[in-house]
Amino acid sequence: MKIIIAMDSYKGTFSSIEISDLIEQAIHKVDSRITTVKIPMSDGGDGFLNCFKGLSGITLEEVPSFNSMMHSLQSTYLIRNKKTAIIELATTAGLAQVENNNVLEATTYGVGIQIKDALSKGIRDFILGIGGSATNDAGVGILCALGCVFLDKENHPFVPTGGTLERIVDLDLSSLCLGALDSEFTIYSDVTNPLLGEFGASHVYALQKGANEKTILKLEKNMSHYSKFLFKKYGFNTDFEGAGAAGGCSVSLKCFLHAKTVRGIDELLKLLSFEKQIKDASVIITGEGKLDNQSFYGKVLEGILSKAKIYQIPVVSISGQVVGSFDRDLFQTISLYDPSKRPIKNFSETPMLLEQKTIEWIQSLKNEK
Repeated sequence: MKIIIAMDSYKGTFSSIEISDLIEQAIHKVDSRITTVKIPMSDGGDGFLNCFKGLSGITLEEVPSFNSMMHSLQSTYLIRNKKTAIIELATTAGLAQVENNNVLEATTYGVGIQIKDALSKGIRDFILGIGGSATNDAGVGILCALGCVFLDKENHPFVPTGGTLERIVDLDLSSLCLGALDSEFTIYSDVTNPLLGEFGASHVYALQKGANEKTILKLEKNMSHYSKFLFKKYGFNTDFEGAGAAGGCSVSLKCFLHAKTVRGIDELLKLLSFEKQIKDASVIITGEGKLDNQSFYGKVLEGILSKAKIYQIPVVSISGQVVGSFDRDLFQTISLYDPSKRPIKNFSETPMLLEQKTIEWIQSLKNEK
């Protein structure tokens, strides 16, 4: 029996690698003869770098950088085959890197530091996973780190954030970092939200980044100002699918660095040769922190199910919580927690529950055989 373990992270608690290791150990407690293949998953957010660490030609790079609140941290990114930098926004400007995030002041500047470091090493090809951000600055922080100078009405340079985008009246690109305009940037994202409006970056995502209703309205107003500025000065239209991802991060990257956006899970499965690895599998285990209807739209689960269907491979999702019921062929869900029976106070029981549920499932699977 060959089991593919293709887990996403349990966001904010356990990484995809940690979850995969726990599941593998539980499987081998039941039967050590079972072949297991671990393929960490991510849709572009937390754990994005982990997906690439098993590929050939990967080196880990470290560079001093900043989190969303401009507090120093030692950041990491990957370089593959000495030509492609792989950067996970969440490792610098992500919610997991900051205790008390103020979304009005949050910046993507630290991500720009990583890009600048890679450019200095001759890298001209970039893959950016932009999920899990703590920011709402439309990516202007990245531009500032790369040498762009934003000017206010008094012609004073400043580093805009989500709370100060409305102060932008001009922009000087003359000091842009060498190589930035000659590079290719590919954004991995699972978000289709627009930049503005009730389904935009501010109204949909700012709440989880610490904003209240008043703050959200200010962020929306400021983002609208920046959108109008880009159109007036550069003729750039911010009304495109996915513009609301990562607090509008892709807007500045597409406007000034000509970045292209791809659906993260689709491209990741290609890079990992996922289809080739699962062809002879008996079953695929996947899962995430919370499985609900959104999990089937552009996320890890949808990508895995589409590939599994080709070869009629059963898929089981072992997730922290399962909200709803899902009647699909060759698909089973297992929930570690049931909030309706008792509230979740913390997630310290996750490893124990994961082992228990996995052992129960693998024993039932063997009985069926």
